[in-house]
Amino acid sequence: MLKGPQQLCFDCHEEKDMVAVKAHAQNGTKSCVACHDPHWGTDKYLLKPPAKTSPAGK
Repeated sequence: MLKGPQQLCFDCHEEKDMVAVKAHAQNGTKSCVACHDPHWGTDKYLLKPPAKTSPAGK
């Protein structure tokens, strides 16, 4: 990959617009790919599916 994930996002999306989104500020990360997967494709916002958790003690 010639560019990092953030730069790929900012090729099409303005960084200032993405930083202003409330959900982005609340998640505490500055990495787009922490929540979004450009290869996921089925979600309107390309959000990753929720992480599966195992029951406590297993």
